[in-house]
Amino acid sequence: MEPDVNPTPAPAVGGPAMALMAAIANDLRGYATELTEQYRAAAADYGTVVSDAFEENTAAVLQMAFHSLTDPTYTTSLDDLRLLVTEWGAQGIPLELVAHRLQVGARRLMEVARDRANEFGVSADDIAQAQDFAWQWATEHAAVIYEVHQERALAQASSTADFMRRLLAGTMPQLELRTMAPRLRLDLDTPYVVACVRWGDARTLSDLRSRLRVQGGTSKLPVVDAVVDGTHVALLPQSPPSPTAEASVGISQPRPLNEVGTSYDEALRALQIAETFDLNGIHGLGDLGALPLLATAADDAAALLDDRHLQPLRAQGRAAEEILATVGAYLRYDRRVEECARALMVHRNTVRYRLTRFTEVTGLDPEHTSDLVVIWWLLNRTKPAPE
Repeated sequence: MEPDVNPTPAPAVGGPAMALMAAIANDLRGYATELTEQYRAAAADYGTVVSDAFEENTAAVLQMAFHSLTDPTYTTSLDDLRLLVTEWGAQGIPLELVAHRLQVGARRLMEVARDRANEFGVSADDIAQAQDFAWQWATEHAAVIYEVHQERALAQASSTADFMRRLLAGTMPQLELRTMAPRLRLDLDTPYVVACVRWGDARTLSDLRSRLRVQGGTSKLPVVDAVVDGTHVALLPQSPPSPTAEASVGISQPRPLNEVGTSYDEALRALQIAETFDLNGIHGLGDLGALPLLATAADDAAALLDDRHLQPLRAQGRAAEEILATVGAYLRYDRRVEECARALMVHRNTVRYRLTRFTEVTGLDPEHTSDLVVIWWLLNRTKPAPE
């Protein structure tokens, strides 16, 4: 951005218009209070800002807009605004609300001016000219605020990601953790749940992140999250419910912050297993039943069993594919023939025939418990790992 940039100057204002603006100036504090109350009701982030500071900030914005509308020689440097907005951001004031408030404030001033124009003999042309300028002024200044907001967001995300990466790796000294935790509103005495979501579709991730922030945070402790090595990682002060989601989420058991590396490994493992088996929603290792056991099964034993039982069946080509798909569905529907047949859209006798052929060729009978375990293991261990 070029230094010392100035906004568009205001048009010259005649006597009647000046009298109107003087009358409006007497009520600027009242308009600031009015706008503050509107944001109290509408803005989710309002609760994080002290009420008096928020109203003072609104009044300052209105004053800035008012001076620009009434004094053609008054030019607020956009670079000066940038410095002011940077200070507001450091105070914890949500800058996106400041930008919106600036536009709403300019619009509110013009609404009042239009309503009282006849009272002071101000022409419609003068009002229209002032309105055009007010909108252009608000747009220029809001653009600067949004730019500062974006810069701060990127810097904070980078800083949080670095903190998270070192915390998960266990390379952060305890003294530094004690120093950094309060800055991110983390509580060293609170056990945290780690949640992992694969970085992918932006809209899906945004929805999931918003839900985790709402459901995993508390009134005193927010969720702290960052993208680490292609995975969105969140520290949750409380366990979230298990909502329907369009992506897999792995979570850990709650642990103190100094054990969060263990929690991360657990959540990441749960995520990988959920992805492998196409399980959307929130899953901990304890929610996945026997599936985590597949990751620790002996590959050599599995290969021997596969060669002995399944390879003879696979040699039969397309018929083998149908039989294996039927056996998989049969186990998935808890060995209920009717449900399996409906899912495959075949007759129930077709299901029974394929199950019989499976047993004849492989020597494994799903009605026998020991064989059932082997069948489930062999069919599920061949699922491809997520990329």
